Amino acid sequence: MLEIIMIVYQYVLLLCDFAALLWRCVVLTLTAVWRTISPAPLASLAGEIVLVTGAGHGIGRELSLQFARLGGRVVCLDVNEATNRNTKEDILREGGSAWAFKCDVGNRDEVKSVCAKVRQEVGEVTVLVNNAGIMPCKPFLRHTADEVIDVFRVNVFAHFWLVQEWLPSFLEAGRGTIVALSSIAGLVATSNLAPYCATKFAVRGLMEGLTEELRYAKRHPNIQLTSVYPFVVDTGLAQRPRIRFPSLNPVTSASQCAALVIEGVRRGEEVICIPTKDYYGSLACQCYAEGSPQSLLRFYGYWRVTNKYLNTSLCLLSTMATYQRLSGLLRTLKQPLKYPAVKYGARNTYISLPKLRFSLLMGSGGAGGGGSGRCLHIGNVFKQRDIPEYLLGYISQVTAESDLLGDELEEEEEEKDMEDDIVDFLNTRILTFEETDTSFVLPCPTCPRKNEEETKLNEIFVDKNSGYFVCPWCCRDGTWEELMALLDTREDSLTANQLIAYLDSALPVAEVADDWLNESPLKNISRVTLEKFAARVTADRSRLLLPVTDHLGDTVGVESVSLLHHLPQIIRRFVTGQSRVFSPPTTTTTTSRRERVVVVPTCCDVLTLAECGVYAVSLPSEDVSTLEQHIATYDLTEVLVWCRGLPPPRPLLLALIQTGVACSLVQSAENDTPVYLKSGTEIKTSLNKTIPVLSSATTTFSQIKDKVYYRLTHKEETCGVQWRRFAGLNDILLGHRPGELTVLTGPTGCGKTTLMAEYSLDLCCQGVPTLWGSFEVSVVRLCEVMLQQYSGSPLPQELHQFNTLASQFSTLPLHFLTYHGQHDVKAVVKAMREAVQVWGVQHIIIDNLQFMLGTGKSGSSAERWWEQDLAVSSLRRFATQTGCHVTVIAHPKKVPEGQLLGIDSVFGSAKVTQEADNVMILQVKAATSSLTSSRKVLQVVKNRYGGQLGDLPLRFHKDSLTLSSCFRQKVRERSQKGEREGSGGSLKKINIKGLSRLGL
Repeated sequence: MLEIIMIVYQYVLLLCDFAALLWRCVVLTLTAVWRTISPAPLASLAGEIVLVTGAGHGIGRELSLQFARLGGRVVCLDVNEATNRNTKEDILREGGSAWAFKCDVGNRDEVKSVCAKVRQEVGEVTVLVNNAGIMPCKPFLRHTADEVIDVFRVNVFAHFWLVQEWLPSFLEAGRGTIVALSSIAGLVATSNLAPYCATKFAVRGLMEGLTEELRYAKRHPNIQLTSVYPFVVDTGLAQRPRIRFPSLNPVTSASQCAALVIEGVRRGEEVICIPTKDYYGSLACQCYAEGSPQSLLRFYGYWRVTNKYLNTSLCLLSTMATYQRLSGLLRTLKQPLKYPAVKYGARNTYISLPKLRFSLLMGSGGAGGGGSGRCLHIGNVFKQRDIPEYLLGYISQVTAESDLLGDELEEEEEEKDMEDDIVDFLNTRILTFEETDTSFVLPCPTCPRKNEEETKLNEIFVDKNSGYFVCPWCCRDGTWEELMALLDTREDSLTANQLIAYLDSALPVAEVADDWLNESPLKNISRVTLEKFAARVTADRSRLLLPVTDHLGDTVGVESVSLLHHLPQIIRRFVTGQSRVFSPPTTTTTTSRRERVVVVPTCCDVLTLAECGVYAVSLPSEDVSTLEQHIATYDLTEVLVWCRGLPPPRPLLLALIQTGVACSLVQSAENDTPVYLKSGTEIKTSLNKTIPVLSSATTTFSQIKDKVYYRLTHKEETCGVQWRRFAGLNDILLGHRPGELTVLTGPTGCGKTTLMAEYSLDLCCQGVPTLWGSFEVSVVRLCEVMLQQYSGSPLPQELHQFNTLASQFSTLPLHFLTYHGQHDVKAVVKAMREAVQVWGVQHIIIDNLQFMLGTGKSGSSAERWWEQDLAVSSLRRFATQTGCHVTVIAHPKKVPEGQLLGIDSVFGSAKVTQEADNVMILQVKAATSSLTSSRKVLQVVKNRYGGQLGDLPLRFHKDSLTLSSCFRQKVRERSQKGEREGSGGSLKKINIKGLSRLGL
């Protein structure tokens, strides 16, 4: 009977568990449907510290930029320091927060070291994005052991090392996000990517296992784990990748992929598939016959991407950066042998090797990962004996056209368009190049210049179809857009013969029809002005050439303006080392009119101002030295900078300040009409509205550099006057310095005036001219106290003794304001300024600040606080402008009895202590017992110069009315001296008696 009950019980439990499972499935399905209709709200990323690996390019770069735009503080990790730094600079340029660290994420020790730096410099990471990856594409048997290890190091182990570093802090904080970029290859494997697929499946397993582990953790931490499975992403690795049905599974750009990833992370999604339907498609295929997922990929045409990638990068020169291997290859290709014809690519095109020289096909592709490939593709007609031994393992010989799997991805029209764009770019910039059947060969802009015999070694190879370039000498490669930026970085790359030949090939403006400028930014320029500038027009009427001359009239460069665009599109080229400003020729402007020059952005503006008779120049890109040279050559005395509402470049302003010429800015709004479109009347009106660059309100480091050096070499003088009575203050405040504002506060009746009287007297006795503004205590009483503090004893009653003491006291540089009671701050500051100008006062005491309040009509507390802020601002401004040290005594706020004052106890708003350089509090510490008395301490709670804070014990001396204990110490020393003299004889007798007892 018991056995039957147990069996029934087990079946009931099973049915309950099964019902719970069904119910959970229904709930999850309904939740998924609901989330599809109504997605979860987007969480804020403001203030989150986001660590992104592989941030130098592709998806990692876009993730870093977009996280920063959403308020995240981005930490960029990449093994490529240059590209990683570029990502950081782009984020900072957009106003975000970013840090860049070079890190090989596959190296555990390096990961631990970099993570420690991140904790120290940035803080604890709250969002971890594991994005870095590499993707070698070749058949399985062609992978070497080192290649497989590298793939797993970067694609798998890096995830473990980084998660182990940051997961403990996530658990401690109870929150965090881990994002892992896998791939569609982590759901369905494909050919020629076996190690890559294995790593992406491993990432998937890691994230799913970690999710389950955290789900059943005891503390149930709020840690979000997100796995990302992209399809084909155009990260620059694949040159214009194509698939069979782009409308169903489009190729995603890196920016779109990053946006979808961040959106999913903000919505708390655990799985992000790009596009989403691929994830559900892969799951559905698992339910069908074996091979269904692969069949689906082949149907979509995904195999074309991977196999095309294989064909164009199968014979990968493993790093392409090994100088010895490539130089050996070039030497081999340059040998004077009779090479046979070589079948090149999938088309029936045959090229002789001397013409081919060194042909590179750039091919790459992938799914959601990183990697790049570069290959030398040669048909089987090439014989193995002609290949260097060390390259035999890297060059694949294709034996037949049937071995080239897949169709060509590039169409003829697009290839032709790219080729034409490259030729147009190179021709307009007067760049010499050689053309082969597959690539353009031109000098590398980044390689160091060599002698004439070796110049051909410094060549880059640009693929005609894609524009992808590679330099085997400096190991630089990239897209056509990157190469265009590199080529435009150097404007002085011509020879004199090249420049002359280029100008001679153009037509004088006199031989061109009148309507050729109608669609250009120079439509308002007359033919006469263009002839004065010796302008010429290219044969195809597409560009206007403006020669650039030096002060001798020799042509050293050319500025080329497009005539096919409404906005100025200008290309500048100069003879090497001969960059100059673009200015009117020497014969067009008289010497008397060259006293003033206007600096404008472009040569179009120069022509427009020349049309109005205004002498102007434009600068080469970021070359301020040319303007300095121009100013010195023509002895100019005034420069106007016209930048159309934008602030001028800082190097330009600093250079103008160094030259010593008068410099002003032309006022204009950002939406103002460009100079080349203004009329003559508008130009004259604008030139009359200028702002001087140098004014009394601003300065630069160059102007104060000598002062900084003086402070460094005169430390004792910089620290200020040392106290003698309050020697302990020298260890805290370092000294009494000019131009500072000091605030002293303390409880009512604690002796603030008495302390400040001795404090100022100490400095005055050392030659610091002092002005006392005593609004609370009469000047007579103040002088009586200070005279007694000066003498160190009660004042004498005899007249002749008093006169002697008074005559000594009167020699001190001590002055007093006659104001007593409440006075307006403006009148007080005026009197202070006059005292500084007449008597050279260097220290002013205001006792106290509250007597400058209440002069307004309103008596509210808010009004009094506002008046106090104005008074403090006036005193702060006065101290800075005159270099006089101002000490202000201020009443405290009411605090409970027995409570010590703090920096926030000063009456009024926080502005008093914010404006002050030093804040001191005269504290009265209550007696601890009936046998002890209360103690006074001068506490320094703010020290802007030295930063040190501390306490100075004080003790009141009744006879001298001092708190420094200087006279008390003198009395003690005299008494101790007397005691020693009085006890010396008895001590001597005792010693003698002792010696007699010893028989000596």
